[in-house]
Amino acid sequence: MLDDFDQEFWARGHRFVRYADDIRVFVKSKRAAERVLEQGTRLLEQRLKLRVNQAKSSIAPATTAVLLGFGFFFTTSGVKIRVAPKAWQRAKARIRSLTSRRWSVAMEYRIMRLNQYVRGWMGYFRLADTPASSGIWMSGSAVDCAKSAGRNGNASAPRSRTCVHSGSGPTWPGNGA
Repeated sequence: MLDDFDQEFWARGHRFVRYADDIRVFVKSKRAAERVLEQGTRLLEQRLKLRVNQAKSSIAPATTAVLLGFGFFFTTSGVKIRVAPKAWQRAKARIRSLTSRRWSVAMEYRIMRLNQYVRGWMGYFRLADTPASSGIWMSGSAVDCAKSAGRNGNASAPRSRTCVHSGSGPTWPGNGA
């Protein structure tokens, strides 16, 4: 049904992104955005007989637009994709919980779960232009956890230096690189 919407907006020459019923249309000015919002709403409600939630419909600069955890930013070479700030915060919180000293599990299990999470996260956000410092932050979090386990006399703590490999940052023995 929304394929008709896609065809109409392609025919009009609009730049847009749509995932299921979540649509972002990119135009040059606020006035053009107001006009396109009006046209899109009319097309969806009158021709396609769909309801548009006016509370969720808005006009905002592309730099603040977020779609499925991705954001956009401008450089001299054009528009690039980034990880949205909320997605960064959720990832950091999840890594903190996986590396928390309060979670009393074997170090091998902790590293396995951390690797699963980081691999999935990096796979999902592979299109984003992610700073290299993110891998170093993730590695540091895992190393801090391993060091604290060793200090506390945890028998399951690894005997060699271990790090989670996130695709960037330092390469240490045991990280699968």
